[in-house]
Amino acid sequence: MNRLQLPFAFACLALPLVAQTSSFVVPTKAQTVRPGSIWYDDSPQFWALWGNTGSTVFSRAQYLYAASDVGVPSALLQGFSFRSPYNYQQQAATYTTTVIVSESPTPPGSAQATFAMNHGTSPTTVFSGGLSVPATTATPWPQAFLPMIPFASPVAWTGVVSQSLVIDYQTSASSNGRSWTMEGMRAEWGYSTTEHYQSNCRHSGGSASGGWGWNPSGLVPGGSFLLQLSGYPQNPSLATNALFFGLTGLGTPFGPFTTPFPLASLGLPAPLNCQWSIDVIGGAGFPMTYSPSGTQASLTMSNVPFPNTPSFAGAVLYTQNLALDLDPVLGTPNLFPSIAIKWLIGTGNTIPCTAVTNLSSSGIPTTGGVRQSEAAVTQFWY
Repeated sequence: MNRLQLPFAFACLALPLVAQTSSFVVPTKAQTVRPGSIWYDDSPQFWALWGNTGSTVFSRAQYLYAASDVGVPSALLQGFSFRSPYNYQQQAATYTTTVIVSESPTPPGSAQATFAMNHGTSPTTVFSGGLSVPATTATPWPQAFLPMIPFASPVAWTGVVSQSLVIDYQTSASSNGRSWTMEGMRAEWGYSTTEHYQSNCRHSGGSASGGWGWNPSGLVPGGSFLLQLSGYPQNPSLATNALFFGLTGLGTPFGPFTTPFPLASLGLPAPLNCQWSIDVIGGAGFPMTYSPSGTQASLTMSNVPFPNTPSFAGAVLYTQNLALDLDPVLGTPNLFPSIAIKWLIGTGNTIPCTAVTNLSSSGIPTTGGVRQSEAAVTQFWY
């Protein structure tokens, strides 16, 4: 054996004696569908490898995967891995963490806020120490899973007698003060995106309409619509307003015009650079509630039910508000249009997993917040 061969031979002897024969990914949907590519089901997970910023030092993330979604009925699990989300750039770091795995009699839908209650009778510490992760660049999906992280002790998995496969991260330090985010997935909620933002159309407070709040989980058949338009001035005249719904946005025929077009073209009192951007269903608008707060105000509409019809999933809607504004100098009325928003109604379809997570400044948390149908994308080796 020559000198080149000797170091190689000793390096091989130092490697963990783990046979990387096969693996499976949970949730299984993540094997073929990029989170966020169709629905608002992208849920990046930063709790497991928390960045220890400020006084919040400790973190815990526990994921329960349904036995029915695990790719093998039984196996001796040997290691785990995870990957960075689509289009993320992350820094290399080392995290002081403990990882515990168990097969549990608790199904994901019955997960408790107390972490210990979600484990089975024989939770196994599969990793403890410094977990190093690499820098990543924004690359097309899917990014590669990290190389397998071997279990300190194998874990027997028997799906026929278990309800969940559980992995539990308990992190107490980060080498660079930053989180390393794992790819995650959740239920198929709906989207809202900007259809038309008008930077030069400004209300009496001197700003354009651009900020809005919404409830993604409500954008499903049988859900409810919520919209809050923010950044308005304190002006009681804005209580006179209407939110209009449409089926098409920019490029829509609207009488003799095509959206977007100046509201003044309709003979309405509006600044010349303020445009209308959507068609209008039924010709009528619905009032939003005017709410002053501090030096600003908002317009809100909530609890508007969607039909509980599966075929409603995938429907596209558009909204734009028209509010009565007053010129701050002349006191004359103007009509101020909000940002135009495009809405996609999700399916509401769930995935068979649950996340329980929490951050703490005093120690590893014992309880956390439960979020059904959400988890980090994890690869297990057996």
